[in-house]
Amino acid sequence: MQKTYKKLSLMTICLILTLSAGMMLFSRTVDPCNIYEIGHPYQVCGARYFHAGRIRHHLYENSDYETLSFGSSVSQNFLESDLERYLGWEKPMRIYIPGYYINEADAVLRYALNSGKIKKVLWGLDAGRYETQNSAILDEANGAFPAYLYNSTVRDDLPYLVSYSNIKKFVDLHSPKRIKKKAYPRSLLNADFDFWADSPFNFNFSYNFIKSVPNEKKPKSWTPQNKHNFPFADKYIVELAKEYPDVDFYLFFPPYPYIYSNIPLIGKTFDDYLNLRKYLVQQTAGMPNVKLFDFTEHKNVLGNLAYYRDTGHYQPNINTAILKRIGEGKDLLTEKNIDRHNAKVAKILKDYRPYADFARTVRGQPVLYEHPRKTVEVKNGSLTVKTGEREFPYSRTLVFKVVAEVPEDGMLTVSGQPRNTRGEALFIPLKKGKNTEYFVMNMLPSKQDLTFEFKAGNGKYVLHKIEIRQQKEDF
Repeated sequence: MQKTYKKLSLMTICLILTLSAGMMLFSRTVDPCNIYEIGHPYQVCGARYFHAGRIRHHLYENSDYETLSFGSSVSQNFLESDLERYLGWEKPMRIYIPGYYINEADAVLRYALNSGKIKKVLWGLDAGRYETQNSAILDEANGAFPAYLYNSTVRDDLPYLVSYSNIKKFVDLHSPKRIKKKAYPRSLLNADFDFWADSPFNFNFSYNFIKSVPNEKKPKSWTPQNKHNFPFADKYIVELAKEYPDVDFYLFFPPYPYIYSNIPLIGKTFDDYLNLRKYLVQQTAGMPNVKLFDFTEHKNVLGNLAYYRDTGHYQPNINTAILKRIGEGKDLLTEKNIDRHNAKVAKILKDYRPYADFARTVRGQPVLYEHPRKTVEVKNGSLTVKTGEREFPYSRTLVFKVVAEVPEDGMLTVSGQPRNTRGEALFIPLKKGKNTEYFVMNMLPSKQDLTFEFKAGNGKYVLHKIEIRQQKEDF
């Protein structure tokens, strides 16, 4: 019995070792996350994985890039071509870690900077991280971030090599259906791959959220006595910039909407968030390689929820506006203007009331498409309008305004070839009577043939207008 037990144990160990070795060989050969080489163009892995491979390949094995854009999901929509155009940066690389923790950001930035190739960094300082110790550090025990991949050695890559999830990723990678649906927005062959803004949506969330904004008392306005020490900012921002004196750091606070101040859990941190601005200005005042930018004074944008996808993410045209203003040296924080800046922002937050004004976001912009020339009436409760193939601005935010009357509750379906990860068509409910509905589409291929299909019950259907304009790209 004992010999049988030992034999079974030995066989089990051999089987485990064989399977592990086979899995390691499979993962290293297939490499679904492109960690060791760019072997395929499609992305089936999360950003925390495939950016490790991009840095390793482009900064250590090659020298394709010289400048870097880094941040959370709101930095995901920077176009590399816009970094070149508005900042004058050559060979820019775009790296993002959605909802990053500060030790994740530190690992990514150090890995990139240690290559010696990066000369300039545009760095979005994510809200709620550097100014507080609550949830600022990722617990490495949960394995959410593959820190072991953010170095140039393969010796510690065992967790990736023996991961059986690589089998599923391999299947997804070669799925004809997945490639057909996702190839365009998720392909490394495009400089703007993997934008989260690659799908159309309407803005019902804005109106619904405004109605449900808590009526609780707003947090107290900023006072300079609140907080003076930010150890995480010292360790993960100031010290990092000091360690790389030959790298120019362009730090910016993403223009999160003022609605944050109306949410009790987030609003309580706004005092610290304003104080952090002043603290960083003071701590980096003698550092010629650090510049700090903030856009919070621009109430016509940050106060208007029509510029936002949800309560935290702004449209990609705001990313373009950020680059324009940084390139022009605007919204730069200094020791001379920081107190005035913070006081002005504090007053804005105190007086702010949520709203969404879509017309204002396109005011003065040329009409890219308009239909009809006159009101159209259809008696059977359905109507189809086609734009025909038209040249729309590539990689820009387009605002659609639809004015129509339906005999009873109906549906507007917009279909075409947009970069739409939510399906091939956009469905917008319409109420009985006259409707003025706004929605946006982002990251369209430049040529589009869109179809607007209105359906309702029996009765007269009236279409007053379909109008498409590009959303403004300035503050």
